[in-house]
Amino acid sequence: KVPGEKDTQKVVVDLSDQEEEKVELKESENLASGDQHRTAAVGEICEEGLHVLEGLAASGLRSIRFALEVPGLRSVVANDASAPAVDFIRRNVQLNGVAHLVQPSQADARMLMYQHQKVSERFDVIDLDPYGSPARFLDAAVQAVSEGGLLCVTCTDMAVLAGKSRETCYSKYGAMALKSRACHEMALRIVLHSLDLHANCYQRFVVPLLSVSADFYVRVFVRVFTSPAKVKASASKQALVFQCVGCGAFHLQRLGKASRVPSDR
Repeated sequence: KVPGEKDTQKVVVDLSDQEEEKVELKESENLASGDQHRTAAVGEICEEGLHVLEGLAASGLRSIRFALEVPGLRSVVANDASAPAVDFIRRNVQLNGVAHLVQPSQADARMLMYQHQKVSERFDVIDLDPYGSPARFLDAAVQAVSEGGLLCVTCTDMAVLAGKSRETCYSKYGAMALKSRACHEMALRIVLHSLDLHANCYQRFVVPLLSVSADFYVRVFVRVFTSPAKVKASASKQALVFQCVGCGAFHLQRLGKASRVPSDR
C-alpha cells in the first residue's frame, strides 16, 4: 500500500483471457456487496488510473501498446525531442484509434520530467529506453515519478557496463565494472546502484522489482519511495568488489552496516 493512498475508489484490473466474463461477474459481485470498486477495461479512460510517460518514444509503439493492452490508464504521454518522430507518433496514434489516451509531446525528456516534480503532477510510470546510456535522464526521472511509482530503465551500452571501458562506466554510473563471468549480473547491479544514488539525493530510494539482461542490453524495473530514514541505510546495500585476476574469486567489502541504535541514547 502506497502512503497516502485512499481506501476508496479502488480500480480493479483484470488481465486474464476471459476478461468479459470476469468483468460481468465482478460487477455483479460489487453491486451485491455495495462496494465502490469498479473494473477498468482496456481502451477506456480511468480517472483514478495511471499517468504514464514514455520519455523517448520514437514512433510511439510502446505508448500505443500501453493504450491497447493495459487497463486502468488515465493518460499516456508519448514524448520525443525529434519533430519527425512526433509526427510519426501522431499518425500512429490516429491509425490505432488511441488519441483519447495517448498524448504526443515534443520536448526534451529531462525538461519535461523536471516540470513534473510537484507531487500532484508526477507520473505513476516512467519508461526510459534511450540509445546508449540513460545516465543523463536519471536525475530528472527519480524526481518526476510518484510515491511508489514505477520506473523502467533500459541501458544498451552493455560493453561499458561489462567492463570494456571502466573510466566511461565510472563517469556515467559512478562505478567501475570488472571483466568476469558474472559481468551481466554486475551490469544490472551497477544500474541499480546508480538509480539509488540519484534517488538518495532527494531523500528517496528504489526497490527493485525485476532486472533483465538480454542480448546487448539490460532493463530494470524499480519502485521509488520517499523515506529519509531508509535513505540513511542505503550505504549498507553497497560494497566494493575485490576480484582475483587469476582464479576469478571475489570478496565483498561493505561500505556500511545497518544497526539499530538503543533507545536510551
